[in-house]
Amino acid sequence: MPPPTLGPRTLVAIDRRSALPLYRQVRRAIEHGISTGIFVPHHRLPSSRELAAELDISRNVVNLAYQELIAEGFVISHERKGLFVNGALRHTAPVSDTAVRVPDDGIDWEARVNRFADARLPRITKPANWWEYPYPFIAGQVDLRTFPVRAWTRMLRESLYRPHLEHSLQDWGSADDPMLVDMIRKHLLPARGIEATPDQILVTVGSQQGLDLVSRLLLGPGHRVAIEDPGYLDAKHIFARSGADLVGFPVDERGMQLPESLAGISLVYVTPSHHHPTNVTLTRRRRERLLDLAARSSTVVVEDDYDSEFRYSGQPTPALKALDAGGDVIYLGTFSKFLAPGLRVGYLVGPAEFVREVREVRRLQHQARARADPASARVADRVRRLPEDRPASPRRAQQAMGRSRRSGEHAAHLADPSGAGRRQRMDERPTRPRCRSAGTKRRAARRTDRARRCLLPA
Repeated sequence: MPPPTLGPRTLVAIDRRSALPLYRQVRRAIEHGISTGIFVPHHRLPSSRELAAELDISRNVVNLAYQELIAEGFVISHERKGLFVNGALRHTAPVSDTAVRVPDDGIDWEARVNRFADARLPRITKPANWWEYPYPFIAGQVDLRTFPVRAWTRMLRESLYRPHLEHSLQDWGSADDPMLVDMIRKHLLPARGIEATPDQILVTVGSQQGLDLVSRLLLGPGHRVAIEDPGYLDAKHIFARSGADLVGFPVDERGMQLPESLAGISLVYVTPSHHHPTNVTLTRRRRERLLDLAARSSTVVVEDDYDSEFRYSGQPTPALKALDAGGDVIYLGTFSKFLAPGLRVGYLVGPAEFVREVREVRRLQHQARARADPASARVADRVRRLPEDRPASPRRAQQAMGRSRRSGEHAAHLADPSGAGRRQRMDERPTRPRCRSAGTKRRAARRTDRARRCLLPA
């Protein structure tokens, strides 16, 4: 006898060896889908022809099952539209006897999942509805009303035209978008007093990925990592998962307090511009002393400059890496704080030899993580208004970020982060694409509905 058949798109299973008639198996499977929420109210069900073809059964069998479901009110038939789950249902359908159940002797996933050394460390938690709180003191979030929707949508669209199309859509292996790298090298880093060549810059999916890459290449069991206490929790988790031991250096009003020697310390992680979470700035004298101690003990220093764009008082201080004569400090930057965390774009600057090795490790991560679920795609979908927009790949987001910097939108957003001067809000529609000439208008009007809308008065 053939095994039970499962519809690849409908999740309807039938067992030809069962004594239960086929039409009742189909009916119970659909009832189960409705009761468990697989088929949500107003969900369009597969037609009798589609379901019969998928299950390799007679169409009359499927029609009989649907007729009973319609008669009992589980399904509603709309003429010329199809069959839909009744929106008035409250998930009261009986659970099918043929429902899939987890075997009692299945895999014990609690025992099989690896346990990491950071299991006992406190974690950053955010309530699911944090934005509904009157005073949501949640770190790392931005006011969505200030996001430059029109500019970002335009940059995403332009990234799909030549000469940017190849860099947005092709798989360039471990290479980064050259425009974004050039903008980082010529505009962002000089503002922090840093000089770098393109082979010393690596684009990351946020600063957390940069920390993870550093941890994978430089740390392991037996290594010791010095971190500010209190300090960034996610950094503690990343370093602890490498098997390294964490050593806390206390923080006072002048920043991280340094010991007499860094002997035995493999890596020092520091947020010198704005200590997380106290916002204290590491003094110039302590910065120089940290670099001196690190050079004597061959300790790697990782500088997380996560929000250097913001300074509300005092004179700006140069980045720690700008004071590093040897060029061995690893610098992490991100676009999350001043633009949007959902874009997941950051960068790492370090010695060329180190960046070359990191690039190869990131190549495997990028294709598995960034392209599987690009956060930039969710942002692009959120601001999508025009029919030709498509979800943004990480490379396309890099193109848009580079074009944003070149066009001046990046500087404008920094100069007016509240958005009051631009009046760009999430609920505003981007401007309609303008037709170039009267002839273009006529041709476009004959070809597509979108171009016809160009002719309508605003």
